[in-house]
Amino acid sequence: MNTNTPDLKYIQITDLHKYDGPFLLITRTNFQYLPHGEIYQDLTSTAEFSRLYGIKQLGLVGSSCANACQDQTRGFHSDVTGAMMDIVLFRNHFSEHERKLGIAAGLYHDLAIMPCSDQGKLIRSGSYEEESLVEYLIKRSSNLKQRLKKHDVGIEELIDTIQGKGNVGKLLNSKEGIDVDNLSYLALDQVWMCGSIHSDDDRLKFREKSIFDQYNNLRFIDGDWVFDNPQLLVNLLKFRALMYKHTYHHQFNRAKEAFLIRVLREQKAQNITLDKMLKWNDESFNNWFERTFGPAKERLFFSISIEPFVEIGREYDLSKLEQLRRETENEEEGIIVEHLKPPRDAAKNLVLHNGEVKLLGEIPEFSDEIEKIQKIIRKLNYIGVYKKVEN
Repeated sequence: MNTNTPDLKYIQITDLHKYDGPFLLITRTNFQYLPHGEIYQDLTSTAEFSRLYGIKQLGLVGSSCANACQDQTRGFHSDVTGAMMDIVLFRNHFSEHERKLGIAAGLYHDLAIMPCSDQGKLIRSGSYEEESLVEYLIKRSSNLKQRLKKHDVGIEELIDTIQGKGNVGKLLNSKEGIDVDNLSYLALDQVWMCGSIHSDDDRLKFREKSIFDQYNNLRFIDGDWVFDNPQLLVNLLKFRALMYKHTYHHQFNRAKEAFLIRVLREQKAQNITLDKMLKWNDESFNNWFERTFGPAKERLFFSISIEPFVEIGREYDLSKLEQLRRETENEEEGIIVEHLKPPRDAAKNLVLHNGEVKLLGEIPEFSDEIEKIQKIIRKLNYIGVYKKVEN
């Protein structure tokens, strides 16, 4: 299903030579668009937004040479998110103002992301979630405020939308189910997933289906966002769970993050101001890390092509964290214990089934598949015992 909006044009791949771009194209999907409206140009041609093209979408995972999705950035993810919001709201007959609010929220939802994505939040103690910091960032920039005002997007309503409030906000940032933010990063990550991928990997099978075009299956019915193809949504949830299992929370990546947490707990970073961090991209973060902790540790976390960290044990009883630390941790042997939280299973979605709106989990024919998805996610919620190995 191809959709044009007043600010977005669907284009055939064979017609690319007719336009100057920039283009939003995602391999193995039907997502091929030209954002031509002023709102896209105005909101993305700023220093704050340009910084996002220097931040890898997956942080430490993206810096791994194995089991990673390496080439996508927060900037392109945000471009795609804004365009998907545009399409869904236009197809569901939302007002011009609501549509532009959705574009702005999609483009700016990660505007205050820390360098190195989630790992950048570890630099200083405190709460540095991008959804809350974006208000701080926008209110300190007269340029951003003027650009939003030009398109009649108020700062308060933009922040509320980014935080998942209101009908437009629930489309971008669902608290329990799949949202446009999820749809964007999954569509991008499937393009670049690499590492130990075998021909029988279920992710490859799902990649050949239309599961990444779910933005075309979202309908607004009686105040709720509803997916009108339950089976495609189940397939997408399976893919998402497998991506967390094999890539996002791969044992090596979890181990590397656990050790980075310990390194950054040192007090060497406390003199870095929030304003400085919000100007950094990944290169800035890496340079600071190298100056602070030395080139050997910088290579260990961000540049090395071997796997110097391994998982040597798991404990699913989360109450045993402190006990395990007392009994198992040994800095001389390079062993640490850490609980890294799992993702939500994202299974609480409304779908259209036999003409009725139902929760996906309440439809008997999908119950076995949903339980398998939830089992994969539950197995990612454990205390890990990790070791640094010499190579």
